[in-house]
Amino acid sequence: MSGSIQIHKAPKVALLECSDVLEYRRKQWSLDKPKQAWLCDLDRDVAALCDYLHVLDHDEAPKVRQRWSKLRIKLYPAIVWVNLIDAMQEDFGNKQLKRLAGPVERLSDHAMLKVDRCLTKKEWARVRRWWYGFTDSLTEESGYLQLSDERLSKAHHRIIKTRDRALKKSADVTWHKLLEATVDIRLLVQLDNAGADLQSDIELVSICHLVESNLVAWRLANDIAASARTVAQSPELDAENKIIEQLNRFSARQHNDAYRYLEVTRDLIAATAFNF
Repeated sequence: MSGSIQIHKAPKVALLECSDVLEYRRKQWSLDKPKQAWLCDLDRDVAALCDYLHVLDHDEAPKVRQRWSKLRIKLYPAIVWVNLIDAMQEDFGNKQLKRLAGPVERLSDHAMLKVDRCLTKKEWARVRRWWYGFTDSLTEESGYLQLSDERLSKAHHRIIKTRDRALKKSADVTWHKLLEATVDIRLLVQLDNAGADLQSDIELVSICHLVESNLVAWRLANDIAASARTVAQSPELDAENKIIEQLNRFSARQHNDAYRYLEVTRDLIAATAFNF
């Protein structure tokens, strides 16, 4: 999840600042620093860049945003494993962790290698070409979207419809759509009231942040639980009944955490009209 965009900054300035941060993250990765510490930061910074592109008044912005979003999709499996590994440090003893190291490394290897490939010097040079080609097309006159009542009305209709569907059916796909709709609403509210300090809009942006953070945490907890179950089924652990039982309990706790995040989200959206 990203933070609030800074509309007072010119789009080109804001995007180039995001670029500088991403360059720094990639260099840290290539220096073989502890990668767990950088991966979630990298994802957050790409998300911030996508937020700016979402409200940029440029014909190519949606396409470019989609390309960055694809990078986030590639990062996500590794983020799940990184968070699983971190959580296991607290739940398992040193001997158990040593026994788990083999299957965890084997199962997470593909996800981590995918990130490595995305951030190699050669691949990053390709990203830089299309990205800086896009930023070079921006001028001092480039600005953010001029919001119409129709656009705001459609966004409001979308989130209300998605909210009502989520409260009725509670299907995973609907919660994912609610997350997308919430990001859209937050960005439009921030854009529509740039420079203003309306308490109602500040509160709505805050609620949107809470919904986003809880839905992101819900998804991550569910995926950590699934990965833990996969580890428990590893052939390397066939004779390790105690570790398997502990992994299953760990997975169940993650599922319970996911359920709590979803309940918090449910309470938030049930009490919010999303008016702006």
